[in-house]
Amino acid sequence: KGWVFPARWGPWRWSKRTVWLDKCCIDQTSDETKQEGIAQLGHFLTKCDTMTVMLGETYFDRLWCTFELACYCKKHGGE
Repeated sequence: KGWVFPARWGPWRWSKRTVWLDKCCIDQTSDETKQEGIAQLGHFLTKCDTMTVMLGETYFDRLWCTFELACYCKKHGGE
């Protein structure tokens, strides 16, 4: 298992930019913890200025990815 440190401890504390990776930031250990993380997606995406998608052939086969992109577009007016 990895370690999670508060943002104020990392070298990024001096930067106004941060990166949030859903695969890394949502606990993947059980369906319950995944659901808890997914429930917070709207909050995370509201705080985002931009979204970068690593689009592959199976991206839209995964409901999670489609949901995340749809939430971002809705929160940011389809920009």
